[in-house]
Amino acid sequence: AKTAQAYALVIWDFLNQSKVDLALENWRLREESQGRFLKATELTASLARLGELLDQIVLAFEPDKISLEEFAELFTLGCKVQKLRTIPQSTGAVEINILGQSRPATAKVVFLAGVNEGSFPNYTSMEGFFNSRDRELLGQDEIFWTRNKGFFYDNENLLIYQGVSQGTEKLYLSYTEGTSDEAEGGSFTSSVLIHTVKQLFPDLTDKSITPGVGQGEEGDIFWSPPKVLAALPWVLRSGSNDVQWQNAALYLKNNETTAAAANFALDSLDYTGTAKALSGATMEKYLHNSLYMNVSSLDVYHRCPFSYYAKYGLKLRERQELRFDAPNLGTFYHEALRMLVEKMQAQDIPWSQLAQAGPELITEIINEMMRDFGENSLFSQEKKDFVANLIKENLLLTVDLMARQIEKGDKFYPVRCEASFGPGEDFVAKAYSLDDKEIILTGQIDRIDVAHGEAKEYVRVVDYKTGDKKLKMDEIYYGLKLQLLIYLLIVENNGLKGVEVPLEPGGIFYLSTKDLYINVEEDISAEKLDKELEKKSEMAGYIIGDEDVTTVYPPDAPQKRLTKTDHDTLMSYLDVMIKKVGTDIYSGINEIRPYYRDGLSGCKYCSYATVCGYEEKLHGKPRILWPIKEEEAAMKIKAATKGGDAL
Repeated sequence: AKTAQAYALVIWDFLNQSKVDLALENWRLREESQGRFLKATELTASLARLGELLDQIVLAFEPDKISLEEFAELFTLGCKVQKLRTIPQSTGAVEINILGQSRPATAKVVFLAGVNEGSFPNYTSMEGFFNSRDRELLGQDEIFWTRNKGFFYDNENLLIYQGVSQGTEKLYLSYTEGTSDEAEGGSFTSSVLIHTVKQLFPDLTDKSITPGVGQGEEGDIFWSPPKVLAALPWVLRSGSNDVQWQNAALYLKNNETTAAAANFALDSLDYTGTAKALSGATMEKYLHNSLYMNVSSLDVYHRCPFSYYAKYGLKLRERQELRFDAPNLGTFYHEALRMLVEKMQAQDIPWSQLAQAGPELITEIINEMMRDFGENSLFSQEKKDFVANLIKENLLLTVDLMARQIEKGDKFYPVRCEASFGPGEDFVAKAYSLDDKEIILTGQIDRIDVAHGEAKEYVRVVDYKTGDKKLKMDEIYYGLKLQLLIYLLIVENNGLKGVEVPLEPGGIFYLSTKDLYINVEEDISAEKLDKELEKKSEMAGYIIGDEDVTTVYPPDAPQKRLTKTDHDTLMSYLDVMIKKVGTDIYSGINEIRPYYRDGLSGCKYCSYATVCGYEEKLHGKPRILWPIKEEEAAMKIKAATKGGDAL
């Protein structure tokens, strides 16, 4: 017999060695490409749910030893029922409920919080703007369906009954008292419920708790050793020389029952926040000799090395939630635009006729997608209708603005959408050698366009963005936005099926697919609004090539220009940056050091802030990436390719 943790580690090691996560990711991409988003979401959460199941079994049976048969039975049952929450996280857990449920749960001990006058029961201001006479008159004319004040009293009484009757052994009523200064505009007083309970049970006494650490008398501060231990490191770290706290620390360290916990808590005072590089043995165990890097992971590493380690090393994932947010809406936009291109190609509709064919095809596509999404969906019909209209309106506007670019003289047309590259994909992955190791890039290109110039054939890559679509040279220099260069490199190395002539690089661009809206402080004409929308929807990036490339773009194209020499320099710099990142990762560098640039921080959209606990006092200041002008950034990039320092 072994512990549950030992069995769980064997299973998890097997899954890692079998590269199940990579297989599931490829499967998920296939499902998304075929429009089966619900299945893709399930695949995304499947490995995480399996890990949660193992965690729950370990927590429930630690440190007891169980037989392999018992563990297998538990594991099989957990996989079948998929009700992972039935195994408690720990004994003594606290469950938070809201009064008013049709089937309120009972517990041995219940804490009823917020029993203050005006809050519970909420009898104040029940009538709102209209008084009883107003409501009576409106009710006679059947203008409104109204409830009289008695309804609210009855409802609050029901909530009171629920609250005081849920505890089977003990009931605690909690309320706040304070002066008008502390209450920010009004005093806090106990509810009438408190007075009623005191009348029913005259022997009850109040227990007053003073909030805050280091306030009040000694008896109000040092309630119990666990509470003192929780506050002690914070107080001492703040530089307090209070004799009471010093004596408390000495007592807890010398007390047999609290010594271990006190030493553990006080050890945190020596924590510097300096991350230690992972050992070579550790890196060898989870990386071996091949590092598969998704294109976006390069950007993540430059935003913060620890964030990369948490996501791609520890493979930490947030709990999946069924909701429509920016990433999910972005997936719908990507899929709809892919289907638009494919339908136009299947029906032999030239891209130049996007203005005529686009609206009808987009409407048809959205109807298909929402019909497929509606199957087994947990969202209400109203929610699905709202999302469908939102996506449809945005896509119709996006297609209209794209069609205007064609009319202005943009001669590019899509030839591939969602083109994947990596092992087993249509496009061969780019591999970089590092001594006896290698880096293999994987990813997916949203759109590849081709245009026929007067003397050459040009190719450009387009990436759809639901967030920031800007692209600046210093962002490339700092390694924050390398993906477009990688996409272009992949296309140049692989070529395109059906295109026999050599392709010249023609551009790298971001195209915004998020809600298009304009903030105005005064009335604006329809013509000006139209121009502002068109300006906001323009692709952001760089036109690449010599003078001939200008013949395939609109004459007034606002995008910045790069020469073929600039392109070659950027590709050389890309090679330097990828090898540098690979070397750092293989060296185990996982420091907690987010970047800060022009008001944006690497912590802003990071999911692992609660894991690293970043604080400037402990971990040091963030990496300040000062904004650099285009010419200066280009010079720094060129210097790095000739042996200078890359960031």
